[in-house]
Amino acid sequence: MSGDDGFHLGHIFVAGALGAGVGAWWARNRKKFRSHAEDHDPDLVAAVCLATLEALEDVHVRHRLPNEDAYRDDLAEFLDGEIEDATIEVEPYVDGMKPDVLVEDVLALEVKKDPSKGEIDRAVGQITGYSRLWVTWLVLFESSPSQAGKALRLLERAGLDDVLVIAIPEAEEEDYLEVDELDDDSDELDDDSDELDDDSDELEGDAW
Repeated sequence: MSGDDGFHLGHIFVAGALGAGVGAWWARNRKKFRSHAEDHDPDLVAAVCLATLEALEDVHVRHRLPNEDAYRDDLAEFLDGEIEDATIEVEPYVDGMKPDVLVEDVLALEVKKDPSKGEIDRAVGQITGYSRLWVTWLVLFESSPSQAGKALRLLERAGLDDVLVIAIPEAEEEDYLEVDELDDDSDELDDDSDELDDDSDELEGDAW
């Protein structure tokens, strides 16, 4: 991790530690490669990208999902609820391409879960195509630092060193423990409530 910038390994960013640094980094590095969306409406692109970064600020995986499609769908649903007035599409077919998630027809998100080397290679090929039309980011779930680093190096070799790689972290173990403790407390409250109801029934019976 690099100081307060909230990023490491070049342009790999960890959701939950994005901060202002990622926005500044992205703005500086959009000069090299401009998509059709940026040429057509740069103000809209900037607004959508910054809103998406803000939405991802505190995201983490609480429960692992069975496959990549499930993560894609959950991410799309989450962004739909977080980004006001934005159209979120899942796998829209545009000019022979189908990005996993498309935000307001300007930002494409390619989603990968624990990707193999072959899957990373394929993702880079897809991103090369998407980047002609839209700003494109790679979002990784259940991925190690070495997998993220591999994606970064392949993107750089392809001349796509402006593409953000965002790794969504998993919840810390204590987060689960806190939830379990809350559930236990809730169960105790329910038990207390049941005892009060029983006492109330007894009183009502006595009154009658």
